[in-house]
Amino acid sequence: MKLTDIAAATTGARADLAAQLLRWQDDVLALSRDLHAHPKVAFGEVRAADGITTLLEAGGFTIERGTAGLSTAFIATAGSGALVIALCVEYDALPGIGHACGHNLIAGASVAAALALAPLADRLGITIKAIGTPAEEHGGGKVLMLERGAFDGVHLAMMVHPVQEGQTANPAGTSAQAVGRYRARFHGQAAHAAAAPHLAINAADAAVLSQVAVGLLRQQIPDDHRIALFVREAGHVTNIIPDTAVVDFECRAFTLADYEALVPRVHRCFEGAALATGTTLEITTT
Repeated sequence: MKLTDIAAATTGARADLAAQLLRWQDDVLALSRDLHAHPKVAFGEVRAADGITTLLEAGGFTIERGTAGLSTAFIATAGSGALVIALCVEYDALPGIGHACGHNLIAGASVAAALALAPLADRLGITIKAIGTPAEEHGGGKVLMLERGAFDGVHLAMMVHPVQEGQTANPAGTSAQAVGRYRARFHGQAAHAAAAPHLAINAADAAVLSQVAVGLLRQQIPDDHRIALFVREAGHVTNIIPDTAVVDFECRAFTLADYEALVPRVHRCFEGAALATGTTLEITTT
């Protein structure tokens, strides 16, 4: 079936699609609210994956659980048409914040679309795949699934992302980007802050200097580049100069080439901080 034929068939099926959305409306709303009430972070979204697949199964989908070796990933399939359309379902939350990014709404939107389309899939000449992609916030579930073949044979993949009503956002923060996340760990020498501060190599100072260096670097990078970081660890008590500090950071750019040019510049900010303070530095991907 050609795309023009699908468009024509869809036009004739709009009333049926609307009826299906109404049929599943209460179930999808209940699902979304349950996800919001029970947030789980990367690769721990067991309740979410179970709830979503149970609902899709009730809507006639064939379910594959544990897709790509990820226990909370899945592929739900309906229809047998030549054009394969994937609806990405996200459902992980942020640590300590919950569903601030609205992944419960993303899940609801994709599941509602899938349930509405399923009875019409063969009529439209399409195959619908609702693909559950865990660890979207941190962990790269989609990347792992793509690399392991979960999206093989898919012609089109889509999803929607909610925004606050009336919100204005910088396009540089909302479009597809190359992104990488890292952990910088500084190692120094602990000492008593009152009795022997001169014997210390202060890892917390290295964390501070790295933040200052990154802040200054932001003046010399393109407007559509992004660097974000936070200090995960930099001491535990006031009277001991810390020997360890940990800073998590990420780099973003619109193209892979720009991203690959940005990363070493950011790394040098941490290397300079280590040099200035006499600490040693390890940077790993997260």
